Amino acid sequence: MSSYRNRTILFSKSRIDAIPASSKPGSKVIYWDTKIPGLGAYRTASGYVSFVFQFRSPEDDRSRRITLGRFGQLTIEQVRGMAAEYAFEVANDIDPIEKRKKSEEDEQRSKELILANHVADYLERRQSGEKPHNKQQLNVINNDIVGHLGGKRIDRLTVKEVEDFGAALLERGSSAKRMGLVYLKSILNDAKKRGLIAINPVDPVDIPKSGQRDRRLDDREILRFMEAARDLGGPRGAILELLMRTLKRKSEISEMTWSEIDLDKGIFYLPSGRSKNRTAYQIPLSAHIIAIIESQQPDEKLRRGPVFTLDGGKTTPEMGSQVKNLLDANMARRLALANERDGRQDTVSHFVIHDLRTTAASRMQEAPFRYSESIIDLMLLHSVGSQITKLYQRSQRLDEIAENMDTWNEWLDELLASPEAWPGGATLPTIENKEARPLLKEFRKGWPQRPPQKRAAKDGKPAKAEKDT
Repeated sequence: MSSYRNRTILFSKSRIDAIPASSKPGSKVIYWDTKIPGLGAYRTASGYVSFVFQFRSPEDDRSRRITLGRFGQLTIEQVRGMAAEYAFEVANDIDPIEKRKKSEEDEQRSKELILANHVADYLERRQSGEKPHNKQQLNVINNDIVGHLGGKRIDRLTVKEVEDFGAALLERGSSAKRMGLVYLKSILNDAKKRGLIAINPVDPVDIPKSGQRDRRLDDREILRFMEAARDLGGPRGAILELLMRTLKRKSEISEMTWSEIDLDKGIFYLPSGRSKNRTAYQIPLSAHIIAIIESQQPDEKLRRGPVFTLDGGKTTPEMGSQVKNLLDANMARRLALANERDGRQDTVSHFVIHDLRTTAASRMQEAPFRYSESIIDLMLLHSVGSQITKLYQRSQRLDEIAENMDTWNEWLDELLASPEAWPGGATLPTIENKEARPLLKEFRKGWPQRPPQKRAAKDGKPAKAEKDT
């Protein structure tokens, strides 16, 4: 503690103003208030007056000092009140400095226990480690987990709140519920491992088993989807069409780069870091798929960075709910035109983008394809058997996969060339936002809604964009 000489005065403005400056930085000539024992004031070498409270620690009888603040920012009465509170604590065997330190630690811990804050720390550690989450997993964590539970403290999260969280996700399907609970459990296990919580409230909750959704689009719905993807146009429409043509996951196609494509060999080299099961794949591309990819950048010299982009090759386009809204609006228009043309009343029940994989896999087991389940699993990049067996089968059956992909894409082209296709004409005007809303309202009757959509409907406003997983 810096050296000082005792002075006692009854604090007043005039006497505080008269306190002389310290002779040099680090030295303190402290004047003590005669009204509140332990309350002192000194003028620094730079000229301002600082108030302090000095006491004997009840824990070890050490002399300790707390800086209260500057004169001018605090009045004499304010610092007397502060000093009186500290004196009361000391009289009751409480060290004010230790109390304040504990309060700051408790506040910091409270911040760490907010789920959104823990998730941010968890993701920072995961993304810089050996097993970073992919884009789809990050969407689940940020949109579903943080979106629903972000403001809650993880040490106060109850089993009932976890069950309610799962029930909210179940409105979108068992897959959404399963993924939300799986990643929430992983995040809370991390918190438990780090000593932040003693019990994981997800442990007693039943998590749906992994499995394909049973929603599949029939042939007419496939046709309406393909038409709508073409109507949407641009890189986002191309991505949607390729999802049906390739059977791959949304992120695997939307984040495709030119460096991953060998157009001469007709191979898409999917790196392990971008596949769901962390395995690198060689994916044969049919001529139909290559034509769509090449159309994204006709100039070979400019083919670098993302294949699909809206900003000249800098970033990949967002494929969230706004894109799904536009897709559904275009499907709704084509469906209405087809019903009017054919005298039908067809509707489309709720579906998500991931259902395209179920649709294609189911359709390929039927005529005219009748592909085996094993070859379909290889086309879907499913993990089947050991790593060695999986890689061996793919290397041995690439030609068969390529042939099957050609046949599937030829069938899609035949569908688009059939008399059933393009009700209203091959080219329709672009749908504007104001036109999309009534189309979506009719098209989505009876569909489950996500929380943002429910809130938007209640408020009479369009829902903000969110990721479509």
